[in-house]
Amino acid sequence: MEKKQSIVEKTLEYWENENNCARSTVCGILSYFNNEPLCDPFHKAMLPMGGGVGEGSICGAIIGSLSAISLILAEKGLSDEEIKKRTDLFKSNIKDKFGTLKCFDLMAKFMENEGEIDFEMPGRREKCTDVVISAVNLAKQIIDSTKEG
Repeated sequence: MEKKQSIVEKTLEYWENENNCARSTVCGILSYFNNEPLCDPFHKAMLPMGGGVGEGSICGAIIGSLSAISLILAEKGLSDEEIKKRTDLFKSNIKDKFGTLKCFDLMAKFMENEGEIDFEMPGRREKCTDVVISAVNLAKQIIDSTKEG
């Protein structure tokens, strides 16, 4: 019997194939929780979400994770109110860990003179990878701890 990949392994498959943070997290989470057919439309929808919607706002890894959490919890039958409580918990825990939800703040030390993220700067990819891994691990915890509605 083949061992099931961890949520991090599934996510890193996307991440290491040149997908942005939003695409990697949403598809990694959906694939892990056996929602593979939904990955394709979400993969397309998440293109502009990487890099904080390309503008440094809310981190794409957070957007992708929130999208997957919401969808999976809705499929479990949770109400909008219950989903909102759990996604607020996700955001709170990410903010506690990293101090922010914003891509520009997460990437502050990787900025060029014009206030743009230098995606080629050494260490930038590792920082993003840390956020991606933390986001999917936290998403898994929240989803796993939620009983069907």
